[in-house]
Amino acid sequence: MKNNRQGVLGLYVSMVSIATFVVGGFAIYFSFIYGYSQWQAYQSQYWPQTTAVIEKIDFVSSKHKSKTLFHAQVNYRYFVAHQAYSGEYQSSRTDTLSEQQEQWAAYSVGDTLSVAYQSFNPSVVFTRFDQHPWWLHAIKSIGLLLFSILIFLLGCAMCLSMLGVRYKEPRANKRERADSQRECRMNAIARKKAQGNLRKKA
Repeated sequence: MKNNRQGVLGLYVSMVSIATFVVGGFAIYFSFIYGYSQWQAYQSQYWPQTTAVIEKIDFVSSKHKSKTLFHAQVNYRYFVAHQAYSGEYQSSRTDTLSEQQEQWAAYSVGDTLSVAYQSFNPSVVFTRFDQHPWWLHAIKSIGLLLFSILIFLLGCAMCLSMLGVRYKEPRANKRERADSQRECRMNAIARKKAQGNLRKKA
């Protein structure tokens, strides 16, 4: 029973170690993508600008643990070099729907919105709501990256520790060892007697 428990515990620890390692790797990859998008959002204040038309404003609710949060989802359309593009903006989440409605009370479908687009790829677009001071973008990006690296290193440490573990049978107590040694001596004596008898017969 004890051996079975140790085996199940070892398997569980191994699975957790591998899962932590994999999740940490994906988190680092995602943090780089998120950091790049934050850098683009900061740089967008220097990009060319155009006017977009709001096509839809929705207020969306989402569950976070046991709490319901709300955010606005704004769809808009803009033109660059006579070609139409569409974009979407999601506001920060708030605790109540009324907060979102108050923030967007000045906007309705058909209103205009200033957006900044990437000159060589106009489909990449940011609104003024995406643009923050450089230090705020840096804190978001670096904080997520450090947290991801911490998870990844924790997974590495757990995996390496599992590689160094050798599963052994529990050590026998003194009585069992004594019985085993006695049995070995008796087997050795029996073999010697058998060999002596064979020699006599020969």
